[in-house]
Formats: sequence, structure tokens, C-alpha cells
Amino acid sequence: MQEYRVIAKGWQVSITVRKSEFIAQAGPAKDEEEAWDFVEKIRELHREATHNVYAWRVGFADELIRSSDDGEPAGTAGRPVLEVIQREDLHNVVVVVTRYFGGILLGAGGLVRAYSKAAAEVLREAPKALCQPRRRLRICLDYGALGKLQNEIIQAGGAIEEADYGALVDLDVLLPLPAVDFISQTALDLTRGEALIEQLGIEYVMVKENRGG
Repeated sequence: MQEYRVIAKGWQVSITVRKSEFIAQAGPAKDEEEAWDFVEKIRELHREATHNVYAWRVGFADELIRSSDDGEPAGTAGRPVLEVIQREDLHNVVVVVTRYFGGILLGAGGLVRAYSKAAAEVLREAPKALCQPRRRLRICLDYGALGKLQNEIIQAGGAIEEADYGALVDLDVLLPLPAVDFISQTALDLTRGEALIEQLGIEYVMVKENRGG
């Protein structure tokens, strides 16, 4: 399973092109419902704006894309914003570029450049993250093996989400996929084969991106 890039939080920039103000806002959205909510909030906030152009790319395996020129000449606004999202290789993101007309016509080429620039700047500045797959395990073991297993889970890049302390310890663990077999075998080795291990679903978690931007 693949990892994919997202923005870690919402971001906003503003540029001026020949007296027109272009306010670009980007936000995370895991599905179309969240993308629509983001667009509608900005539309409400900028009801007096000339245009609220938007584009989004949501989902990963079943990707959905959408763009709107919102009254600008066809192909001069929404599509260029979407192309910036795709060029940046970002998923689960929605971008709205609000335009307040400054009285000078930009022409088709000028509009494409302005909307592309606004979208590129907001996505360049927005903090990025990676969504990586993790396997959830439930491990039941005795207390004598707990400390060593906890250390191995952390060293493997995993996280203990929850622990239930009773006669035995029940751990709810998220692990990088390559570490699942190693941690499972370690739990068995530490308990002489008595640990109970249940593999649950795969979830995506957000981790900081190493590269700049």
C-alpha cells in the first residue's frame, strides 16, 4: 500500500494582479462532503467577491476530482487550480481562490497565470505531511514481557494507542506494515508462544514530511 502527500492544515495567501486581489485558501478534505463544506464556508465569507473559483482532489484509491470556474471564462480558473494540485502531487486537498475584481481585464492567459500563481503559492507555503498505512494489532500478553515489547514497538516506528491493564495486558498498537511480522514474532518469543495476537484493519496516519515545504 502506498503513502500519499497531504497538507497538514489549512493555509491562506493573497496576491494582487493588476489591481485584482486573489485570495487563495487551501484546506484538508478527506471526501467530497468535507470539500463542499470548505467551499461553502468561503463562499459565505466572501459573498461580495467577484468569483470563488475552486478545485479539489480527494480520496486516494478511489480518487475524485472537481473544479469550477465560477463564472470566469471556461478553462481559465478552476482547471488551472486543479492542475497545480496535481502537479504538487497532493491528495485530500481543496483550494478556493477568491477574486475581487480591480477594474482591469486580464484576458484568458492572464487569468490562467493569476489563478495558477495563487494556487501554487498557497500550496507551496502550506505545511505538508505524508499519510502512511499502518496495521492495527491487538496483543494480549503477560506483564513480564511488556517493557521489552513496548521498546521494540517504539523502535519499529509504531505506537501504542491504548493499553488495558487487567490480569494480562491488552495493547492496541499501530505499526508500519514492514514491522508487523517482526513485532508479532517478538511478542511470541517474549511470552514463549503464549501472546494472543489479532491483526485488525489498516489505517492511514499522518506523519511529518521530511523534505522541505
